[in-house]
Amino acid sequence: MMTSSYPDEILNKFAVSDEDLRDLLRKFEAELEAGLDPETRENSDLKTLPTFITSTPDGSEHGNFIALDLGGTNFRIMLVKISSGCRPSLVMDSQVYFISEQIMKGSGTQLFDYIANDLYNFLHQRNLVENLPNLPIGFTFSFPTKNIGFKQTILVYWSKGFTCDGVVGQDIGQLLNEAIVRKFGQEFANRELPVVVNDTVGTMISSGYNYHDISMGLIVGTGTNMCYMERRDKIKIISPPPQSESTPSDEMCINCEWGTFGDVTGALRHIETEFDRRLDGGSVNVGVHRYEKMIGGMYLGELARNVIMKLHGDGMMFENISQDSKLHEEGLSTAFISQLTEPNITLHEVKKYLASLGLTASQYECSYIVQLCEALSLRAAKLCAVGVVGVGNRVLAHRSTNQLTIGVDGSVYKKHPTFSKMLKNYVKQLACGEASYEFRTSNDGSGKGAALVAAIDHRLQQSQPKPTCS
Repeated sequence: MMTSSYPDEILNKFAVSDEDLRDLLRKFEAELEAGLDPETRENSDLKTLPTFITSTPDGSEHGNFIALDLGGTNFRIMLVKISSGCRPSLVMDSQVYFISEQIMKGSGTQLFDYIANDLYNFLHQRNLVENLPNLPIGFTFSFPTKNIGFKQTILVYWSKGFTCDGVVGQDIGQLLNEAIVRKFGQEFANRELPVVVNDTVGTMISSGYNYHDISMGLIVGTGTNMCYMERRDKIKIISPPPQSESTPSDEMCINCEWGTFGDVTGALRHIETEFDRRLDGGSVNVGVHRYEKMIGGMYLGELARNVIMKLHGDGMMFENISQDSKLHEEGLSTAFISQLTEPNITLHEVKKYLASLGLTASQYECSYIVQLCEALSLRAAKLCAVGVVGVGNRVLAHRSTNQLTIGVDGSVYKKHPTFSKMLKNYVKQLACGEASYEFRTSNDGSGKGAALVAAIDHRLQQSQPKPTCS
């Protein structure tokens, strides 16, 4: 039976105690370890993915590079000029192209021919078509992939509305090169394969241009993910390099795909609420990405809407919702959360904002919605801190340092008025001993980051010595 205290009981359900956080941290670390071992990986929450990227920027990268960025209806091409030495610089010349629904749902050949055609036009406008063999390509391909080797990136499945046939299970770099040959001519057949990365790796590498001690990359936007530099001998899911191989680093970047924490083990079940279960049940990926659904921007607004509509439906609160209110529609933007957690927002401003959404709210209801948005935001920040420290502890163990630098990007981190501060506070609370974490906002990880990954690959191939300034 519901009582008048039921609304407050709902808010309390989103609370995560310090004891819960410590327990989740231990479980997260155990799952991260299990994900790196072939004997335990199958039953682990975290299917850690080796990227075969073994270095971050060290300041010696230089040259001209092409960056491609595909992750939605906008496709970007960038010419990136990197200078090193005493006056390092990075200059980008970019152009955006629209991906039509016809291409998104057509064949893979159509998609990659479209990309190659755009690349040709981009270079032709700059009189650089003949230079393509000397322009290494970095390709941010923001879809679920797995790496089976360096420059061997396989599409696992499409997302974001793309359904192009003939691409799943194929090597993305190879498909791109084949399209380039079809467009540019057979003389381009022997060019190097592009380096394909996801947006999380790009975020870390992009931040590493200015902060050479970078070791982690964090995305908190529509979804959430983390990558980090792991000791190669700890990555048991891949074969160790041959003794004869000259390796530039004893580290390799691991893509955590941490949104799946709790999916197999049920680690999050004790903090899950009826509203989390309702959201999951109505999602396109039922039963998976439970951790992401408590943190990502795609879900926070919808969680708030579910609570509001539950109280409305039960006749407890929010009686005055108009028939055409956006609150009746699924997928409420997390901008709703950000707007109502703005420091010093007045109840008058809250009331006016809610009215624009078709809700005529009392003063108490305005106050309650603000508290709800704060509770969801706080839980998201706490849970994200668990993952940050869980990954950070692994880096601390092999880098012999107390300071970690994290490249970070994403709309929730950048635009939510209090999320980043709360995240830093709880990372500090959970961190071991004197460990400190520096969060560095990434600038265009999907563009600049892709070019820098290509530049790092070029540097390692050329074995360029790091320049010194006199």
